[in-house]
Amino acid sequence: MNQTERRKHVRLPLKLEVFCHRVDNGRKLVSGQTRDISTGGLCMRTSVGNVKKGELMSYSMAVPSDDLMVDIGEQLEGFARVLRVEPFDSPDESVVSMQFCNRPKLQI
Repeated sequence: MNQTERRKHVRLPLKLEVFCHRVDNGRKLVSGQTRDISTGGLCMRTSVGNVKKGELMSYSMAVPSDDLMVDIGEQLEGFARVLRVEPFDSPDESVVSMQFCNRPKLQI
């Protein structure tokens, strides 16, 4: 690992639709589009406010088979913890970084 890149996992700049639910309140849907994804987590852009650092989310996204090799098929689901929430270009949008709790079986 070089000094400029601190990430442990290679990130792919994929734009995928992702749906998340807070584990403590499954009725609250958070949806958005991934900016990038790795075997360790994902970064997504969303217009849903009040996502907080530390929240546990369930996530689901359809992954086209030509983008990633997914051992469990083309639907990627699991749990992730919110690491960061940062403002995006507009006040109505945020960038949310999440770490997968159980790493999906991806071949990147």
